[in-house]
Amino acid sequence: NCDMYKVKVNGRTVNFSTKDNYSKHWFYPRYNGQIHEPSTTEIATHLSKNAENIIDVGANLGWMTCITASISDGTVHAFEMDKENLRRLERNVALNDLENVRVIHAAVSNSQGCVSYYKDPDSAGAGYGVHKKKEDETERVRVRAITLDRYVKKHCQSVELIKVDVEGAEQMVLEGGQNTIKKHHPHILLEVHPNNLKRSKKK
Repeated sequence: NCDMYKVKVNGRTVNFSTKDNYSKHWFYPRYNGQIHEPSTTEIATHLSKNAENIIDVGANLGWMTCITASISDGTVHAFEMDKENLRRLERNVALNDLENVRVIHAAVSNSQGCVSYYKDPDSAGAGYGVHKKKEDETERVRVRAITLDRYVKKHCQSVELIKVDVEGAEQMVLEGGQNTIKKHHPHILLEVHPNNLKRSKKK
């Protein structure tokens, strides 16, 4: 019955709203006071301390965005393509009074324009990706697509950390960020989804 999930990272308390069903089930009962992906979170926390620009691709409800923004004096650029998750992300950023977060409603890909993604009707928001449609996915959504290279060139003088969790579109994100990677040599935390990645290549 909790409406809030609180976690301490580096002595700082970070709050997450659990008022909606998706957020509630994202945290409870699987964590119940614990850290989500503790090793990755610890690495991200360490790398974000002195970072001027952190990029969170696939921010979801804002776990990594809020954690790193609470630690860093730099700017966290959080990309989320799904409107429902975008609202959760913005709510959690506001809940923590994080003025150093820039939220961008867009998919990060290998070209500018628009992409389609498919939402799993049985999911509260996590079961989607920019990949070939499955028979049981009924909702097709179009969203603006941008590349990391285009965005970084316009908004960032440096990039120290990039986190990517995009349900199978990992290759497209990296392809669109080659110049950024070569120029800034950021640390990259990349979550790979093998099955969805195969489906993305078949697209």
